[in-house]
Amino acid sequence: MGKQKEIREIARFIALAAVHKIASLLNPSAIYAEKYRKEYTNFVKQAEHIFLGKNWNMDDKDKIRAEAQKQAHNALQSRDYIEKKKFKLLDREITEVLEELK
Repeated sequence: MGKQKEIREIARFIALAAVHKIASLLNPSAIYAEKYRKEYTNFVKQAEHIFLGKNWNMDDKDKIRAEAQKQAHNALQSRDYIEKKKFKLLDREITEVLEELK
């Protein structure tokens, strides 16, 4: 797999993890909240699987963050059942996922 494809894959899993975490935080009593928490863990593990064992420079990490933010923002826009403050949590949640990958 080429580096650009790996960057997109990692970003996709980070975005999905962040979106699922935000959904579980903002709707903790919803029937799908527990499922979202479990999926969050799975998405982080999938991103970690690609991320670990590779040499990522700061430029690569910046690309991963930017792509993850873009994908997560698009995913959150389509989920109108989640409160509007979901966008305020996005940067924090993406940062948390990235820190778990280190």
